[in-house]
Formats: sequence, C-alpha cells, structure tokens
Amino acid sequence: MTERNWTELAEYITVGASFVGAIATFVTKEVMLTATPLTLALTLNILNRQKQVKLMINNIKCLNKINYIFLTKIIKHFFKIIK
Repeated sequence: MTERNWTELAEYITVGASFVGAIATFVTKEVMLTATPLTLALTLNILNRQKQVKLMINNIKCLNKINYIFLTKIIKHFFKIIK
C-alpha cells in the first residue's frame, strides 16, 4: 500500500470540514463556513490530480522503455532462429 502525502490527507480533511461547515452555515447563516473548506478542498484536489498525472506519465514512460527492451530482445532472438 502506498503512503499518502500530506495534500491527499488535507483534501479529505477539508471535504469533511465542508460537511461540518454546511451544518454550521445552516445554523449560523454564515456562508463562509462552507465556502472556505470547499475552496481549499478543490484547490488540493487540483494539486493532487496534477501529481497523479505526472506519476502516470512517468509510469507510461517506464513501461515504454520496458516494452522496447523486451521487443528488441524478441526480435534479436527471432533473427537468430531464422539464420
């Protein structure tokens, strides 16, 4: 299991705070109690998605290198058999 970074944990915390803020907004009529945690959650979500995209791109590059090496070996082996 991978270790979560602080931005992922903070994202979940701010989503939870949004629910608490929604209840507090209903009671106090202060919209900022809901808007602030939601804004933070969305910002953290964007940061986390950018990190995730970078990781996926890196993984794809690594897999492409592995595929290239593997296919090169198969082709070399194939031509050895043909000779």
